[in-house]
Amino acid sequence: MRAWRRAGEFGRRTVLYLLGAMVLLQCGVPGEAQVNVLTQHNNRERTGANLNETVLTSGNVNGRQFGMIFKRVVDDQVYSQPLIVTNVNIGGGLHDVVYITTVNNSVYAFDANDPTAEPPFWHVNFGTPANVNDWDLGCTDLNGNMGIIGTPVIDEKSGTLYVVALTHLKDGFVQRLHALDIATGVDLPGSPVTIEAPDFNPLQYPAHAGAARSHL
Repeated sequence: MRAWRRAGEFGRRTVLYLLGAMVLLQCGVPGEAQVNVLTQHNNRERTGANLNETVLTSGNVNGRQFGMIFKRVVDDQVYSQPLIVTNVNIGGGLHDVVYITTVNNSVYAFDANDPTAEPPFWHVNFGTPANVNDWDLGCTDLNGNMGIIGTPVIDEKSGTLYVVALTHLKDGFVQRLHALDIATGVDLPGSPVTIEAPDFNPLQYPAHAGAARSHL
């Protein structure tokens, strides 16, 4: 099972996203994805457990056999968990694809297995993100932009990625729920939808983006 590791995970002060793979070099087992990761921590219970893993063990995951195999550069910090879908019909064939979001309101789809495939299959951006300096958040966990913070959710059956972006418009700020085609990155019919509620301040509740998606 491929694992995608965040560069600067604790400080989150890097624009370089490192793609790590669980590689069993000595055993010669290819580091290709085996199962999908469609939501934060793998399931609705948020256990983080991959109960379908068949290759990795506590004995073969170590400094000699496990590590990063390649890296990709994205346009800003990454707070969300990368997601992966296997056998996506994209780029002229079936590929395992990792989906990454940034606080610059960007979503990327990269080949999960090919170290030479540096350009993403697609990259979309939802406009100027809000910034922590736009509102007195009283939060020390964030710094800089805060366009997409929460982890998206993917509906494999329909091939849809749901993601909330916090965007700075000319007359204010808005949170929008986007439904993207996982093969093209294009907004599906009816997308995006503006998140609205009485007395709802999109700047005051940026973390609600993840909660909105987790219940879809």
